[in-house]
Amino acid sequence: MNPKTKILFLSNISQKHMDLIESSHPGIIVKKGKNTVESFDELEDTDVVASLGWEFPQDAFIAAKRLKWIHALSAGVDALFYPEFITSDVVLTNSRGVYDIPVAEHAFALLTSLTRGIDRFHSMQLEKKWKRSSITEMEGKTLGIIGLGSIGREIARKAKEGYHMKVLATKKRVHGEEPYVDTVLPADQLDELLKESDFVVVAAALTKETEGLIGERQLQIMKDSSYIVNIARGRIIQSSAIIRALHEGWIAGAGLDVTDPEPLSPEDPMYDAPNLIITPHMAAMAPADRHEERIVKVFMANLDAFLKGEPMPTHVDKERRY
Repeated sequence: MNPKTKILFLSNISQKHMDLIESSHPGIIVKKGKNTVESFDELEDTDVVASLGWEFPQDAFIAAKRLKWIHALSAGVDALFYPEFITSDVVLTNSRGVYDIPVAEHAFALLTSLTRGIDRFHSMQLEKKWKRSSITEMEGKTLGIIGLGSIGREIARKAKEGYHMKVLATKKRVHGEEPYVDTVLPADQLDELLKESDFVVVAAALTKETEGLIGERQLQIMKDSSYIVNIARGRIIQSSAIIRALHEGWIAGAGLDVTDPEPLSPEDPMYDAPNLIITPHMAAMAPADRHEERIVKVFMANLDAFLKGEPMPTHVDKERRY
């Protein structure tokens, strides 16, 4: 280690937490910058960068000549995988665990809105109409979760405890039983999950294997009464496929917190798809005080391991990308 390990936060972290991090170990210094552009001069002698992945671009990485560790303030890290980073010795951690509660709540907000027709009733309210329409229930139904990471596990817990649902999930590596999940399937048995589920939630990381994973064939084998929600990454569901599925009634509806591309232009045909609720990639949002407390807790656990030369709790495998 250098005499002073310099940590640069490219986020709006409070002075209270900067002081807490700096006082946690001797020989570290914590700096804060609003964004990469304004902090470019700080990068050359920085050892650790904490930033949202998409706010630490390739040119910033190249400028950070002393960099040893990137901590992504998000759970997703796909934006960081430019060639220079992949071939480097720079360690990557993410903030998995921080977003479990808000993202899981958002997934169920979308499902509840779809199944109870809240979007339809709100439209009627704006038109000053009083009209009932059909609804469905989630209690006791089957939920399929694509990607059983920490967010997937929180979704499973809420499904089991709150709605007494049968829970299926796919996972790249299946190792024994999982709490709140009735059946864990290997990733190559996705079709089984899609055929059986009344509700499907996409919670997988964006990787080479998951990009475009849900296309026309996958949507066609789902029940025509089923719903799909994506709170992961937009590129996991093929946009043209979900639009066609909704127009042609292959499924009952969809909730998308993420889209491909982002943001959607006003002319994007996604806006005209029926039985679709879109939110602007904000499922991870939480009250600022809670969010920062969780972020700092995860960062400090990784910092302690980093300084001791021990395995880091939320280490991201460059090959697997999660």
